[in-house]
Amino acid sequence: MRLCSTMDGSPDNPGVIPRAVEYIFTRLAKIISLSKLESDVSKDTKIYQYALTMAHLEIYNEKVYDLSNTKRLELDIRQDAGGNIVVANLNDEYIKDLQHFNRHYEQTKNNRFTASTLLNSCSSRSHSVLRITVFYSFSFVTYI
Repeated sequence: MRLCSTMDGSPDNPGVIPRAVEYIFTRLAKIISLSKLESDVSKDTKIYQYALTMAHLEIYNEKVYDLSNTKRLELDIRQDAGGNIVVANLNDEYIKDLQHFNRHYEQTKNNRFTASTLLNSCSSRSHSVLRITVFYSFSFVTYI
């Protein structure tokens, strides 16, 4: 099995990435649904909020590119004040649901450098990193 098949899959047989993102949305929906059940039997209600972002970058010939930008601008890798390694100016796209993720992910995949080899028709000759960030919070509201 080719790596691109394993990671991306097909519409009939989704790969690791689409299944992982689907799982994230399913779990968040379940948490919110359970919080609604809790609020029906209690005076205290938890209000859950979440947001997802995705960033997709490519490393090709030792250069880093934001795959959401079709202009192919090279990005710098830096260390921030907290000592974390960051990619400067990497776009984080807010993702509202699985369909939005699928559309955006397809667009970013199409921006990759690709060239077939004798052994692999979908060889990218590069590496890509997909970052999914989940922001999650809750607060209590008491009804009297």
